[in-house]
Amino acid sequence: MTTLLHESIKCSVCKQKSDQRVIGSTNTLGSMDTDTRPPEMERSTMPYWVQKCTHCGYCSLDLSNEIDGAKKNIKKDEYISILNNKAYPKLARQFLCNAYLLKESKEFRSAGYTYLNAAWVCDDENMKPESIFCRKQALKMFDLNIENNKELSSEDICSERLLMTDIARRAEMFEQAYSHKLDGYEKTEDNVLIKIFDFQEKLIEKKDSGCHNVEEVNL
Repeated sequence: MTTLLHESIKCSVCKQKSDQRVIGSTNTLGSMDTDTRPPEMERSTMPYWVQKCTHCGYCSLDLSNEIDGAKKNIKKDEYISILNNKAYPKLARQFLCNAYLLKESKEFRSAGYTYLNAAWVCDDENMKPESIFCRKQALKMFDLNIENNKELSSEDICSERLLMTDIARRAEMFEQAYSHKLDGYEKTEDNVLIKIFDFQEKLIEKKDSGCHNVEEVNL
């Protein structure tokens, strides 16, 4: 069961308060997708994963916390353009704005997941080109995270490559998906990861860009 609460949250950027709906509790039943998207009921709480200040347009998972540089970056033309780009659903725009701010503050992994969230919104609206764009941005962020985070363990990198394999496959970038698969597969000894990599390889061979869940892997 999901419970939602109404809260008046003070924006960390403009210091104004706005009413926001936040998740009090939720649950999951079933298997997550192979790109980590959760099953119901958490799946349906996505509209409440990101907040937008109604005064200054700041978009964040939590308006009370300021992303580094946000006060300056929300005034940039690029941010304003994303916020007002009606080619994307409103919720996707909020995720894209949040991802832009995270990217600018060099929080690449968080930016990657937030671009992926935007892709899920586009998936639900059957907006294939837009979802592919969001996934391509997510891939760039995860690549930057691996390049810039020297503290990542080998298993962390393998898990990241597994996610990137799925993201690239869903974006119909099958050669890149196979490259991520090879890189991760050769470095891991985790049997669960190996089985999911094998499952992904079969999908890549069939040029299957559809949504699949972990239950299909028969772990």
